[in-house]
Amino acid sequence: MASYYFDLMYGSSNTESNSCPNCMTICESSDHSDLKLTPFTPTPVSRDILDSSDHSPLESQIPFLRDFIPRGRTRLAVLNENIALLKASLDKLVEERDALDVEICKHEGALSLLRHIPLEILALVFAFTLPPYQPDAASAPWTVSAVCARWRTTALSQPRLWASIDLKYDRRNLTNGFRLETQLRRSGEIPLHAEFSVADGLGDMNDEDIHLFRILGAHSGHWGTISLTGNSDTLWLIKGFCKDPFSLLRELTIEMLDHRSIHPESLDGFKDAPVLQRVVVNKLIWMEDIPVRFVLPWPQLLLYSGSNSWATHLHALHRAHNLVDCCLEIRGDIPTVPPSPRILLPRLRCLSLSNPRFLECLETPALRELYCEFAIPVLPFLRRLQSSSRELRKLVLWAARSCPPAPAADFTPIVDAVPTITELALVLSLPAAFAYDFYSRADLAPALECLSIGGHAAVPLGVHIQVMDGIERRWQGRLLKSVKLVLDEPEFPAAILTTPRAQGMKFATFPQNETLLRDVVPPEMWIESEN
Repeated sequence: MASYYFDLMYGSSNTESNSCPNCMTICESSDHSDLKLTPFTPTPVSRDILDSSDHSPLESQIPFLRDFIPRGRTRLAVLNENIALLKASLDKLVEERDALDVEICKHEGALSLLRHIPLEILALVFAFTLPPYQPDAASAPWTVSAVCARWRTTALSQPRLWASIDLKYDRRNLTNGFRLETQLRRSGEIPLHAEFSVADGLGDMNDEDIHLFRILGAHSGHWGTISLTGNSDTLWLIKGFCKDPFSLLRELTIEMLDHRSIHPESLDGFKDAPVLQRVVVNKLIWMEDIPVRFVLPWPQLLLYSGSNSWATHLHALHRAHNLVDCCLEIRGDIPTVPPSPRILLPRLRCLSLSNPRFLECLETPALRELYCEFAIPVLPFLRRLQSSSRELRKLVLWAARSCPPAPAADFTPIVDAVPTITELALVLSLPAAFAYDFYSRADLAPALECLSIGGHAAVPLGVHIQVMDGIERRWQGRLLKSVKLVLDEPEFPAAILTTPRAQGMKFATFPQNETLLRDVVPPEMWIESEN
């Protein structure tokens, strides 16, 4: 180390060979040729004295030490002067390098394919920043319009890009009146997708909150989809500020945080919506077993989903006779005797229920998909359905929670009752008798194309193996196309269905029953209490 500092201070008379880093040309240069410095004579004092404080210099060495100090300072001044000159040259080189780097980037940017994308394609790319592709689209139009003049022009020419309004009154909302009015103006006549929410426990809204909703309410005639989450004040704002009929409203979602404070007069705010087709009421929030009876244009609805009391759901379905999709979370007391006559829903195609006893209240001759618990009412409903039509194609059953489960002996009769099903999901424990029937009877679910089976620790390994053998037999018949399984048992064979899978059968595994259930149940048919 001492030798290194010695060479650094006093230099070396050796000549080095250097090569250009670009062309690798070899050139000879002296260490001091560029600096134009004369050799510097070192002091004859021992390095042990200079490098360590353990030794004192001899009297004869003191003159050499004193002589070195002014010579060294003079030399240091010369070095600093040369360093300053070199630094000035280096700064110019660095400045030129940085400027050239910027110019290269600009030239590369000029060749970027993004500059050659047609405006129509660019507008299509911008559309993917909106729902349903991006749930949170509040900042999307402002972000893309701030990139460059070309993007801004494209964004401003697309009213749909500005049609998603997000008002979350959680005191972190960055929207103000000017920004909201600007966005509404840029959206033109496009139907608006508005989300309006008040955080739980926030209390009364302040003047700025109400001002924002007043602005949005003035455009209620352009609402296409609206999602409201809040307390009773939310409904009163609807009645107070939305004077125009909801002439473009097609989808409505309402989640009420406090059912007890809702006044009946505030429940008819959306009765004047001539094209409303899809309604979701309290699907996520069902903390109170207090019925909320909204006044809606029920006869024109195609989808109804939500949580409410048994009687309130019946009241709605009596009027919603054109429903196509229905998902009901049933809360509160369940009557012992079903209503008579049953409610006829002639166009209903998809039905999902938290309590299968509600099946006793319905006649659904066109039903194609059923999602519910494996309970006693399922078998008589399916037999009644099959006697009037042969439309059912998908049946999803899971373990009963809301009412007593059906006996194990009902498994085979339930599947027998619907020979038209092409998709069957049994997310519960399979009995041995059903496994044997599935293996031995080719006439059990003869049209089956997709089979999903849940896992359970109490199911013997032999039952699983028998079901797998039944799957292989059906695969050989060329009807069964895909299988989904929950593999949560360590003793379950890892290498299963090897032949069908090698021959192209679609095969998927899931770690638990809930993940399988979420895969086979569409989001709009999902029952939140099953989570």
